[in-house]
Amino acid sequence: MLLPALKKARDSAHDTSCKSNLKQLGTGFQFYKSDNLDWCMGAHNPGAQWYQFSDGYYSSSWMYMFNYFGYVKFGKVYTCGVTGKTVQGKADSRGDAGYGTHYAINGSTFGGVDGGGANGYLPPLKGSTMDKSKYGKSVCVFVDCGIYGSHANAFIPDANNAPGYYLALWNNQKGQLTGGPVYKFSPHLRHGGGGSPHANFVTYSGNVTRFSNYSQSVRFTDEFKPQRSNNNTWTSAP
Repeated sequence: MLLPALKKARDSAHDTSCKSNLKQLGTGFQFYKSDNLDWCMGAHNPGAQWYQFSDGYYSSSWMYMFNYFGYVKFGKVYTCGVTGKTVQGKADSRGDAGYGTHYAINGSTFGGVDGGGANGYLPPLKGSTMDKSKYGKSVCVFVDCGIYGSHANAFIPDANNAPGYYLALWNNQKGQLTGGPVYKFSPHLRHGGGGSPHANFVTYSGNVTRFSNYSQSVRFTDEFKPQRSNNNTWTSAP
């Protein structure tokens, strides 16, 4: 008789921990913006400059940038406990225990994903654009992500073994339910069980809230607007 109560308490603890992680990532995002002339962090750093790190790995992904510059160091902050897996933010494919992240950045808004612009990446975005946007304060920055790799610590691998550390909402993917259809690089509604499934996310203003829409294409929801297409045109006006 105690098992349902224990599960509920455990799920609640995982949910609280996840929200705390997202809060830290959102704070790191704001510090990065403040230190970089109001430029927002995208899926890859502005200009897609690649750095070689102490482990010999080259990367320009937001996790490595956060770690390299000290905004959010590699560690369990990149782990959402409800997955039952532990990751540390590293985005390489060599099979080390730190592979992967359970959170994705909203690349369709903040840039740095494959698309138009210099180096084949969607250009970064200035915070001033978001400050003027009718969506700016409530738009998602980081969210529970559904696909992030094929390593043993991965949760839902995709066919291409691609790490889902960003959202690129250029198709009609929906919020992904555990055990449901796999939508590439989409929010993963892994909290709340069967009763009220939701994904946690942190907004541009730093609030942590939840996303529970799995019946509508994510790109049509206000939580992920304004958005740019892969040719760097606005699909929803800022």
